[in-house]
Amino acid sequence: MRSRRSWLGLGALAVLAGCHRYVPVDASTPLVGEVVAFAITDQGRVALFERLGPGVALIEGRMVGTEDNNYLVSVARVEQVNGTASRWSGEVMRLDRGFIDYFRRRELSKTRTWLLAGGVTAAVTALIATKGLTAIFGGDDPAPPPTEPPQQKNARRTRP
Repeated sequence: MRSRRSWLGLGALAVLAGCHRYVPVDASTPLVGEVVAFAITDQGRVALFERLGPGVALIEGRMVGTEDNNYLVSVARVEQVNGTASRWSGEVMRLDRGFIDYFRRRELSKTRTWLLAGGVTAAVTALIATKGLTAIFGGDDPAPPPTEPPQQKNARRTRP
């Protein structure tokens, strides 16, 4: 049962992660509420060192607004130049526009979504065809074979 839940959890994670992609934005400012990824310049890496650590390459989050020459971003993830990433819990950060090389917005990828849906459908169909519905929804475990009572040896009775 636990293994089944793990596989379902991994499948749900794949669905959530695999259906989005980041695309270039035509506007000079992302719209409030959009999920965006900001690529950081060398100047930005130096300036953000104190707040985010060394080698910040990418900041992902939801646009909250703009203020003067800053983007206000609810940060969800920060990626370093070496590829390591850390999750954030939505702290709002001011990003100077001069620290941004470019940004991309996240959108639903119809192609990836259809491919993933087809793969999941094929996997479930194959599982049902080979194992039946009990492989997915569980079922009663077969009863263990009956055990025979231990045989007693013929013991001689002695009279007192």
